[in-house]
Amino acid sequence: MSVDLSLDQFEHNGCAVLSCRGEIDLSTAPRLHGALWKLIDGNVGNTVIIDCDGVTSMDHTGLGLLVGAMGRATSRSVTLEFVINSTWLRDLFANTKLDQIVTIRTRLTRSG
Repeated sequence: MSVDLSLDQFEHNGCAVLSCRGEIDLSTAPRLHGALWKLIDGNVGNTVIIDCDGVTSMDHTGLGLLVGAMGRATSRSVTLEFVINSTWLRDLFANTKLDQIVTIRTRLTRSG
């Protein structure tokens, strides 16, 4: 049984942030999809940060959703960045080569 996914949207240093806490899987993906697409569509030409520090697990559905979000962001000139500190999620991004096409940060503080 899936743990619920908590989503919190806020602004940080001029960037829209979507903070995710819990599991991203088949049962929670529709909520994340709706929130993320709305955030991307509302921030054309800007940066959107997905804070994954509170994510406890992610299945292939969640990973596919993030890949789709990258495509949507690109088509709308949105820079998509991720905050990831957990080793397992960094490894997942590395194993799927996603870490080569997106910016991964360890915290929300942005340089420059």
